[in-house]
Amino acid sequence: MATKTTVWCVNERCPKCHATMLSNGHNVWCSFVGWRESPACDYGIVHLVTVEDFAKVKLLLELSQTAKTERILLLEDVLRSARTIAQRKGENTAWETFDAKIQSLGVGSVTAKVFMVPVEDPNQCETCGIGYRLPSGVCDHCNTKF
Repeated sequence: MATKTTVWCVNERCPKCHATMLSNGHNVWCSFVGWRESPACDYGIVHLVTVEDFAKVKLLLELSQTAKTERILLLEDVLRSARTIAQRKGENTAWETFDAKIQSLGVGSVTAKVFMVPVEDPNQCETCGIGYRLPSGVCDHCNTKF
C-alpha cells in the first residue's frame, strides 16, 4: 500500500491572485476570501489542487518567467541597436543583420501600433503643438501669433 507524503506549503503565493496559499499537507488553496469589489479567489477550492500539482504549476510559472525575462533582454538589445542606428542616422549600419535579428524575434515589418516620431516643422505651432501657421501668421488651432 502506497503512503502519501505530507508536504506543507510555506510562504507560497497563489498563481492566480498572489495571495498566501494555505495547505493541509495534501491539498493547497488560496486564502483570499474577497471583499466588496473583489470576489474571492477560487484557486484550489473549486477544483482540488494537490501539493504535487501545485509544485508543477509553480515550476511552470518559474520557467515561463525565465523565458519572458530572456525575451525582454533580447528585445532590449534590439532596441539598443535601433537607438544606436537612429543616433548615427542610419550610416554604417548592417541593415541585413539588424533585419534578421528582428525577424528572428518574431517582430514583423507591419505592426498594429505605429510610433510617430515628431519632426521639427517650422510651420507647426510651438504653443499648442497641434496647429499650423496660417498665411495670416497665426496658428489655425489656438490663434497664437508666430
